[in-house]
Amino acid sequence: MPDVQPSERDQYFAAQAHTRTLKGFQIHLTVYLAVIAGLFLINAMSGAHWWVQWPLIGWGVGILGHAYLVYRSGKLRNAVT
Repeated sequence: MPDVQPSERDQYFAAQAHTRTLKGFQIHLTVYLAVIAGLFLINAMSGAHWWVQWPLIGWGVGILGHAYLVYRSGKLRNAVT
């Protein structure tokens, strides 16, 4: 079976899709950091027992999963070649 090279158009659309994927992850990470920082401040100022670790851990697992899907080996190479 012959090795078919993707056309420039295919590469362009793959790169465009990958850029949207990266931007989506960056937005997700930025919102996570901002919200966790806010929750940390609320928790620190309230003087109550520490509860901020639970959303940090729970949402953090989601962030790690999102990062894995975006940055897993091979996906970056396949999107632009």
